[in-house]
Amino acid sequence: MATIEPERLKALYWVALLLGLREGELLGLQLDDLDLDNRTLGVSGAAQYQKGRGIVIVPAKTAASETRLPIPDLLVPVLRDHLAMLDEERTYDKWREQGLLFPSTKGTPISNRNLIRHFKAMLQRAELPDIRFHDLRHLCAWSWKPFAIHRSQRP
Repeated sequence: MATIEPERLKALYWVALLLGLREGELLGLQLDDLDLDNRTLGVSGAAQYQKGRGIVIVPAKTAASETRLPIPDLLVPVLRDHLAMLDEERTYDKWREQGLLFPSTKGTPISNRNLIRHFKAMLQRAELPDIRFHDLRHLCAWSWKPFAIHRSQRP
């Protein structure tokens, strides 16, 4: 995690590790999905590349994927910093607001391919084994058992 400290996608990686979301779910999160007052994050769709349309938000992979997840206390300041960074980026001339929680530096969706490239470069910088981004989902279940809540118990 120290390798991503200066990164603008730091919050995305924290959410991936602590909440175990799929890459498409992370990239499809909307600002409206985040409720810091009630410490929940709604997952209702995913970003997906479609030929001829580009990156679009599609419904969640399964009905069980549509949920509200509790946000651990550890994640709240990370998300607050992320929102402050987005507020600053919105002042840029090239910004195109699309309501995404984890947009590109221009406000547009991040492609899965670019996220994977970024992730692989970070692994190399940190001299960590080459794992799949999806493995963060599995690390969540293994590493953060205090935060694990079965889908049937989630608010």
